[in-house]
Amino acid sequence: MIVVEFFSMNQPTEILEQIKDADWSGAKSLSRLLEEGSFHDRLGENARLLLMEDEELAAFCTFADHDDVPDTNLAPWIGYVYTSEKFRGKRCAGQLIEAAERMAREDNDEYVYISTGHRGLYEKYGYDLFTTLKNKHGQDSGIYRKKIK
Repeated sequence: MIVVEFFSMNQPTEILEQIKDADWSGAKSLSRLLEEGSFHDRLGENARLLLMEDEELAAFCTFADHDDVPDTNLAPWIGYVYTSEKFRGKRCAGQLIEAAERMAREDNDEYVYISTGHRGLYEKYGYDLFTTLKNKHGQDSGIYRKKIK
């Protein structure tokens, strides 16, 4: 399996359809951003969509300046982390997170952040609960961070 960046693909239409068909509401939201052309407006000019492929979409995540927590100066964010059911348990999400962390190191970032309502999911990748903030829906979201420098 290889990690690729959505916006560097020649014809990402098939991948977009696979994102849209994913069994997660976050994937539907992400596919809308891509279809409407508002991905970079919402997540930042330098936002990237990382994909893991194995003849079909195995997993994806974003690496972006913004996430679902408004009015914060924290960045960069890893978001929209998803692994299709067929590929779960094969470290796909971990490999995408590691790829995003490498990008953050190249950008000279000290920390990487993840906003989530889940507990016990990102600790295995070295993330610690940093704080709790309200997301764009007004719900509490755990803000996890990892020192990468």
